[in-house]
Amino acid sequence: MQFRDASLFTPTSYQWSFPGGSPTSSTAANPTVTYANVGTDVATLTATNANGSSTKTFPAQVQSAASTVPYTESLAGGIPSTWSVINPDNGITWATASNQLRKDGTRGTVVDMNFYDYTSLNQRDTLQTPVLGLRNQSLAFLRFDVAYAAVATVPAANNDSLAVDVYTACTNTRLGRAYFKSAAGDLPTTLPRTTSYAPTSVTQWRTENVDLSGYLSRQVYLRFIAFNHRGNHLYLSNVAVANTVLATHSTTAESLALQVYPNPVGRGQQLTLVMLATQGAATLRVLRCLGASRKPAYRRPGGGPNAQHPARPVGGRPLYGTVLNC
Repeated sequence: MQFRDASLFTPTSYQWSFPGGSPTSSTAANPTVTYANVGTDVATLTATNANGSSTKTFPAQVQSAASTVPYTESLAGGIPSTWSVINPDNGITWATASNQLRKDGTRGTVVDMNFYDYTSLNQRDTLQTPVLGLRNQSLAFLRFDVAYAAVATVPAANNDSLAVDVYTACTNTRLGRAYFKSAAGDLPTTLPRTTSYAPTSVTQWRTENVDLSGYLSRQVYLRFIAFNHRGNHLYLSNVAVANTVLATHSTTAESLALQVYPNPVGRGQQLTLVMLATQGAATLRVLRCLGASRKPAYRRPGGGPNAQHPARPVGGRPLYGTVLNC
């Protein structure tokens, strides 16, 4: 781990202290320190100039080595030990569910968020991935399979939601929200169920594809955040972080090897389309969350495989003493 001095007023000398690190102290401006164990340590810097000295102590979060990308975790063995669950109320939270019908047609274990029996409203339960290395990546996409049924024909009354937040592993700072869907929006993958839900058909699973290009050149971890509003079961499987454009073929109209990101897209943002191994023109129809069409639609000019075209927009004092580089 490298520490970099960012002190003001031109210090002439430095005295660092790193309890638990190697070395345990340094007089360099930008020292590199090795920690043997994962966890939170402290570091102290005393910076001195002609007018005197100032001292600052701050936490140093030591993370495990980042998992390489591409990264895959099927969750078929349950929640791995390298993942973590944050359960603020010590109530119902992310857990494993066995003998469930999965997207590939087999039965086995998936991860389940049981909103159906969760009586504590407005709780947020988190499923956290290990650290992922997005450095030296030109593309990054989060992909996962999800199955969810709303509990009512008016989902707003039981508006569960799923979000994916991105955090920097260096300082545990939230960088942004990469994904959000709710029961009243487009989270459901099948029709509402008034009874406890479990997938009964492979068509009740959907593969989500989330653009992570805004978080490249970082070490990050992801948090799947479930917001409880007494809806129904939500299932996850086959989580992956990939560095290639999705290029699967299907005999159904559901997929023509179309890559669209970011998706969903906010008002005024640019939408990028990549179509692979197709010839001729293609038409894009953009829908609001409630299903109504928006104008203008976009028509791709004819082109060969791998043609890419930007789409038209949719809808109208530094930290004292140090900067930590992970």
